[in-house]
Amino acid sequence: MDSSPSRLWPFGIRAALLWAPVLLVGLLISLAILRKIVAWPGELDKVVLTGIVVLSLIPLLLAVIDNLAERRATLEFRGLRLDFSRVAVPSPTSVSVPQNIGAPGRPLTDSDTSQILDVLRAAVTTDVVVVDLEDGHAWWETRLLVLVSGAARLGKPRAIVFLATEAGLARRFAGWAEPAGLLPLLLKADVRYQESHARAHAAARQWELVEPLPLADPPQAHGIAPRGVPPTTSWMQGLAVKHSWMAFDMQSGLPNELAAEQFLASELGETVEMAGGSHVISVVRLQELFRPIVRTSSTEETAPASQHLRTLMTQGDDPYLAVTRDGVYLRLVPRLAALSAVIVGMVEQVGGSRKDGST
Repeated sequence: MDSSPSRLWPFGIRAALLWAPVLLVGLLISLAILRKIVAWPGELDKVVLTGIVVLSLIPLLLAVIDNLAERRATLEFRGLRLDFSRVAVPSPTSVSVPQNIGAPGRPLTDSDTSQILDVLRAAVTTDVVVVDLEDGHAWWETRLLVLVSGAARLGKPRAIVFLATEAGLARRFAGWAEPAGLLPLLLKADVRYQESHARAHAAARQWELVEPLPLADPPQAHGIAPRGVPPTTSWMQGLAVKHSWMAFDMQSGLPNELAAEQFLASELGETVEMAGGSHVISVVRLQELFRPIVRTSSTEETAPASQHLRTLMTQGDDPYLAVTRDGVYLRLVPRLAALSAVIVGMVEQVGGSRKDGST
C-alpha cells in the first residue's frame, strides 16, 4: 500500500480493483432497496445505471490518474487536457546483481562474505533486482538463497527478475517472482538449506540482544576508531560465537543489518559449497523449483495497444508486468502504470481519428 498523502488513491491497484465491484454491488443493492421502500426512481432508467457505474469506477480512475501523474504524462480528450509533465516523482529503482553475488565459481569463505555485503546492500534498497542465469552455470542455489533470504526479511526488493541465454540470445526474459514466495520453495529444495537458514537466523537473533559496541579508547584523530571483536556471552552458541565479528560494523559499532545473511553465506559456503554440493540454476531448474509462483507473462514494447490490454487482462492481479523487445528483457513495470499507458494510447488514437475526420 502506498500511503503517500500526495496521491488521490493511496491504497494501490489491488485495492482499487477490489473496491470497484464492491461499490457497484453495494450501490445496486441500495437502489433495489429504495425502489422497494419508496418506489424511487420510478423507472430504472439509463441515467441512474450510468451514474452507478461511474461512481463504482472512481477508485480505479483515481489510481490511474495517480500513475499518469507519476509518468508525467499529458492526456487530452475532447478539449480536456491533463498535463502531468511538470510533476516530479521518483522513478522505480532496479539493479542487476553480479554473477553469484560477486563471487563466481568458487565456494564462499569468511572473507568473501564481507565482499558480498556491498552487493546485498545495493540489492535490498531497490524495488527490482535482475538475476541473469546466463547459460545455466552462472548462479548457484546457495547464492540465490542468500539474496532471497535478505529480500524476504527486509521487504526489498519487491521483485526478482530472472533472465537467461537461450539459443545464443542473451538476457531473454525467463520470469519474475516475489522474494517472500521464492524463499520457502528454495528452502524445501535441500534440508541443508533449511538447517543453515535456521542457524544463521538464530545467531542473528542472539546478537540483537547485545548493545552497540563502545567507542575505542582513545578515539582516532580522524573519524571513529575501529572496534575490536565484540565479546560473546555465556548463553551464546553456534554461529553467534564462531563468527562474532560479523555481528557489528567494526567502524561505527552499530549492528550489522545484514548479519543474518552474512551468517547464512558463511554457513552455506562451509557446509554445502566446500563439500561440492552446490547446484546450478538453469531455466529448467528455475521452473522445477518455482513453477507455482514464477510469472512468465510479458508484453512486447512495440505491440499494439489491444495486445497490451489483452495481456494485462489475462494476468490476474499480478502487481508487475515485464516489458520485452524481441524477447529480450527491458524492464518490469507496475501493472497499473502499464494499464495507464494503454489508456493514454487509446485516447490519443481516438483523438487523432477525430482530428483526421474533421479535416
